[in-house]
Amino acid sequence: MSVVLLTLFAQLPEDCRPQHRVTVSVARTLPQAGGGGRLTLERLDILPDGECVCPQLPEGAGTGAEYPVHLSGAVFGVPVRAKELPEDPAAAASLGCESGSARREDSPASTWKRFQELEERDRRFRNKFQSIAEFQQFERTLQWFRAHDCTESHRLTHSCFKGRSDFTQTGMLVFDTEEDLEGLNKAIAWLYDRRIPVVLMERQTRIFPLIFDMDLKVTSQDMLDSVPVRIKRTRPWRGRVDFCRWHGADHFVLSKDMVLLRHLGMIVFQFFPDLPLIDFCIFNASGWDRVKELVKVSLHLVAPYVLVTPDRLTAIRERMLEYLGECSEADGHPLADLLQTYLQESEDNTWDKVVDQTVTSGTNGLRMPYCDKAQRILKREFVDRKRRGEVFTERQLMDLHAYLKEEAGRPCLPEGILRLIPAKNAEDENALPEAKWMCKGDDLPIDEWIRLGRCRYAWRMPLAPPGPTPWRPPLRYQWVEPVPLWEDRTQLKGSPVVRKFHGSAAEFRSNWEEALSRSPKLSGRWLISSIDARWRGGLENDSTHEVRYIVRASRVILLLSPEVGAALVFTELRKVLAGWTEPDDFLCVPICGSPSDSHSSALHTIVAPSKEFPTLQAALNAVPSDEPLHRVLVRCGTHELPETLCIKRPVLLEGEGRWETTLRSFGMIAPAMARSKRSRFCLLLLLLPLLGLTFSTPRPKERSFGQQLLDMALESPLYKMLLVPQARRTMVDTAEANGIGWSSSLEYIRGQGPWDDTVLQELEADSPTKLPSYYKKPFHAYDTGNLNWEAAFEQELASRAVGARNFPAFGKDGEDAFRAAFDNALASLGAAVPDGGVIVDMGCGTGISTRRLAARFPKASRLIGLDLSPYFVAVGRRLMELEPEAGNWVTDVVADKRVELRVADVESTGLPDECATTVNLCLVIHELPPDITRRVCVEALRLLKPGGQLWITEMDFSAPGYVQLRSNPLLFALIRSTEPYLDEYADSTEELFRHLAELEPVESVRLTAATGRHFAVVVTKGRGKESRLDDRRWDEFGNYVVEDTHLQTWESKLSETKNQTTLRLYGPGAHRAMVRNLRVEVYGGEQGGAAVEIDALEGEAAVVGCYLAAEGTWGTCVWARGGSPQIVRNFVARARWGVVLIGTGGRVEDNSIRGLGEAGLVLVGGSAWVHRNRIADCGGPAVLAAMDCKAVLQENDIRECLSGVRIIGKQSEIQMRPGNRLLHNGLCDEHQVEAPPGVIPSGSTATVRSCRPYPFLPKDTQELLRRMRTCREHAELAILMRSARRRGLLAQAYRANRRLTKLRKGAHKAPPPRASPAKREVLVVAKAWDGPGTGFGQQSISVELGELCEVLRRDASGWILVSTSRQARGWCSPHVFG
Repeated sequence: MSVVLLTLFAQLPEDCRPQHRVTVSVARTLPQAGGGGRLTLERLDILPDGECVCPQLPEGAGTGAEYPVHLSGAVFGVPVRAKELPEDPAAAASLGCESGSARREDSPASTWKRFQELEERDRRFRNKFQSIAEFQQFERTLQWFRAHDCTESHRLTHSCFKGRSDFTQTGMLVFDTEEDLEGLNKAIAWLYDRRIPVVLMERQTRIFPLIFDMDLKVTSQDMLDSVPVRIKRTRPWRGRVDFCRWHGADHFVLSKDMVLLRHLGMIVFQFFPDLPLIDFCIFNASGWDRVKELVKVSLHLVAPYVLVTPDRLTAIRERMLEYLGECSEADGHPLADLLQTYLQESEDNTWDKVVDQTVTSGTNGLRMPYCDKAQRILKREFVDRKRRGEVFTERQLMDLHAYLKEEAGRPCLPEGILRLIPAKNAEDENALPEAKWMCKGDDLPIDEWIRLGRCRYAWRMPLAPPGPTPWRPPLRYQWVEPVPLWEDRTQLKGSPVVRKFHGSAAEFRSNWEEALSRSPKLSGRWLISSIDARWRGGLENDSTHEVRYIVRASRVILLLSPEVGAALVFTELRKVLAGWTEPDDFLCVPICGSPSDSHSSALHTIVAPSKEFPTLQAALNAVPSDEPLHRVLVRCGTHELPETLCIKRPVLLEGEGRWETTLRSFGMIAPAMARSKRSRFCLLLLLLPLLGLTFSTPRPKERSFGQQLLDMALESPLYKMLLVPQARRTMVDTAEANGIGWSSSLEYIRGQGPWDDTVLQELEADSPTKLPSYYKKPFHAYDTGNLNWEAAFEQELASRAVGARNFPAFGKDGEDAFRAAFDNALASLGAAVPDGGVIVDMGCGTGISTRRLAARFPKASRLIGLDLSPYFVAVGRRLMELEPEAGNWVTDVVADKRVELRVADVESTGLPDECATTVNLCLVIHELPPDITRRVCVEALRLLKPGGQLWITEMDFSAPGYVQLRSNPLLFALIRSTEPYLDEYADSTEELFRHLAELEPVESVRLTAATGRHFAVVVTKGRGKESRLDDRRWDEFGNYVVEDTHLQTWESKLSETKNQTTLRLYGPGAHRAMVRNLRVEVYGGEQGGAAVEIDALEGEAAVVGCYLAAEGTWGTCVWARGGSPQIVRNFVARARWGVVLIGTGGRVEDNSIRGLGEAGLVLVGGSAWVHRNRIADCGGPAVLAAMDCKAVLQENDIRECLSGVRIIGKQSEIQMRPGNRLLHNGLCDEHQVEAPPGVIPSGSTATVRSCRPYPFLPKDTQELLRRMRTCREHAELAILMRSARRRGLLAQAYRANRRLTKLRKGAHKAPPPRASPAKREVLVVAKAWDGPGTGFGQQSISVELGELCEVLRRDASGWILVSTSRQARGWCSPHVFG
């Protein structure tokens, strides 16, 4: 606590006064009489004019009254140079004190007294001060040092070798601003000039200048004898600061040819080949070591303009030691001879000791220039006691405080600047650089040498470069951290407001006026300036923001005033400057009076949502794309994003508070078909007759009472009025939702008439047909069935909608995929048409299937399409005449002279016997009664020649999808309402297959699954009486061979289950973007999405200090491709996948990844640096590496996962550096690191790998499943699930995870619930592959590198049916998964 008089605050000199009004809280001592000497809290206002106002003082207390005031801190200002005072106290008393920081009671007499006390107390300060003024300056310097004391070790920037001393009470100091560092330089220089030793060391920043220490011990007797006796006997209080400095051994390093330094410089140029030269500032602290009684050569080399990181410097030192070792083994090499010379002086002078490793750590402190070292000296008392024979252990000496810390007398003083220039012969790798001295130690002032020799990189400097010096290290050292660190971006104050323009002031005014005319928000005026151009304005006419063009510097500067809306003005001004000015070469801060003004930090920050920027995307788009990092601050709260938030510019997107700001997107949007009130009312009416219905009988042979009641309901006019329009509405919604132009196509065909009875009479004359009774019933949402124009117009439209429902991933092209699936299934059964063959297409409708057959079999001679509806045939013929394109009609129609459409009853076609080679029935027989179907099949066999084929493609109600649908009569009723014979068809399909096999002319019946809900049948006509039924719809495990892709009954298109990304960073502008302190989530949705997606092919986009979560099947917290992303200090949870890196470098550091459903970290290729992460409790492997991954894993803690590190493929070269801990992963030690045979990650043998045995695990699978169902301990159930997943029981483990979640929620101190694992096996694509493009057919699939795939089925040949994270589905070759 400092005691000052109030009068001195009022007498502050002008250069110490604040620029604004300052209010401080002070403690005032109350008078003894009334207050008893107690302290009371007061308010003190210091005004810019020097006046001091204290409202709580008693009335009448002016500046003459003396009230002791206690300040918790110190007053800082520009020190006033004190006048020299005579040494005579009486003369000093007559001068008074004019120092603003002196105390009122600090009279010259008291100052003289303290000066004498100091000299008597400490011999080091004797004869140091020439006047009392110097002593007063010394006291102010001490006060300044102590004001920078700190008590927290993680904050210190400097420390004292002695610990507590005159300069610091704690031994720890903080000088973290450029002003503080400059003040420190001047303070050390002032103290050194007065022979006052300073023992400070400096802690490196994460980025610091290239520094090397070189230390040698010289112990030969000749050298020891050469040291002057006066140096050996000098003590700290007897001479100068450098009382032990001696240069007699400097020639061991600083020889005339500088051979050692040139060799080391050659190594540095190997890492920085683009540098034209390197200036090394050489500091020398060589001399006599009083404690060890030997000569020490100690050099400190600093390259102030080459910036490195600790790991980069480690790599450079490793290469130096490797090179020095290689040269030392070569006979006759200069370095070999030099090493022998060093070893003759001392056995400790090995290369690893000569090139000291102290500087390679980013946390150790380094001695500052002009500062000394402190050595531990035994007190004289204990020296005497030892001489008398007393014996002390080291511990006893420490307890007795027997040691003193005295200056070593060898401060680090400059020798000069040595410039190294690369050798001119670039082809010779071993050519040494040239060396020459640029200056000597006396050529520069002391504070400048200190500035050049410090190891703290001041990244807060406005014109400081943005990161480490770009390097191109040798190949084996390229694993070291990525090129600039993310930390330097967090320290920069934001975007520059300085731009370049080359031209006159008149040209600037002209360009400005032209650009300003395109920005209606800004208004302003020109200011008078004879040389430069000055514009003042803003959003309002009286705004005072200013744009200056300084012609001599070719710079444009923005001067912003602290007004409301300054951030928006800032954005608009830079939009005006964009395009015709250029960004400056250096980073800078917005200028408002001065760079350090208190308002500047707020002016360059965009706060959103706000009045100026109502949405987050608007704020991000306002950031200029051609300037470095800019800050966008998101307000606290939850922000639900309707679409992905895109970052395409160099933005620092930061949340207000830590994880108090949430960005949330939704993984699945509601289905496209909205459930209207009318549709809910329909379902409510359906419930009434279904109360007694049995839901567990999917295919009842006998009609139960509930089924009979349902049939009656469907026959009633009320239900037809409600359900039939709803079914038709479902079809229309499906078409429109998938981009099928239902309305436009319907309008087109209606306009191609006339459509009247004249057309029908012509058809009936050509093919007179009597309509059967079953055909007159209403179906397909039409009262007259297919006997109307509307049904004919909409037949092809509905067909396209049906295809989209069966293959929703293909959208409007779903019908093409649907019918292609039929074609492929028929082909697999041996379906073929001989050249010149005749195809009869029964139930052709408007000719959809007939035209497709014509295109598929161009060598067929004739195709006859038969349909009972004259309306359909008339529309089909008209379409072939018009040949509409897809723009007018739902598909292209191409006329073919071989195609003939007729009106005929397929029960009795009227065609001659054995006239056809192929008869096709596509999606026809489900509309017929079962007895009619049999007659149609008999008629088809009559038409076939021997060896001909009958093709049937239809709905398969034995497929799981339709079995599930029929088990829910509520949903099945919606389909039955438009298909009167569907229930009978579903019950009789299997009997139809047996009936076909029993027919006399049938040789074989082969059937297989075409889609997940349809079959294909090929019936071959022969002459024998024996036939067989070959059913291929089921595999050996009883599974339907084709996966069901059909939409749910209530959906009109594939639900918006596309992967929804919350935050996406992409494009060249985002290569330096950064996201910090946000909570980013993908909420809900079956499929999920990525919380953060980084798609930058270069650069270092960063995600720092965020909480990341993503729900759904493909929920991924971070997905990154290319570049060098920085994923640092994040919390990753509530997702199936953690961090997925595809072909990236960069770093994954200090993250906590817990409770994921599958893998915590997926590395596909690239060379990421994975450091100090904690990955625990994952349902899959903690780290999954694929392809040619060259990642480095160091100091990671991996535990309680399915496996520790899993490597796929034999091309990965994982480096597992020291410090990794793999504990309790999988079920045994072999599960900690899993790799293919012959692949051993480097360093994995030194990794801690441990897994305790689990004796309770049953070996029998059924017993394991039973234990999973009955286990009540969450820890045991997690192990059981791990065992089940390793045995391939993925679906069972998925269901058990629900129980695990309940147990963990109910247990005390249990881990948080884990995200659900995958139901099926999941693979990672290790090689991009284009199946359709390489000729593997439409059922194959294209996959991208790093894509996640879920295995649906494997066939006998090894091919895999997969579903990908892009919502694609198809067959894939197994080689793409490594």
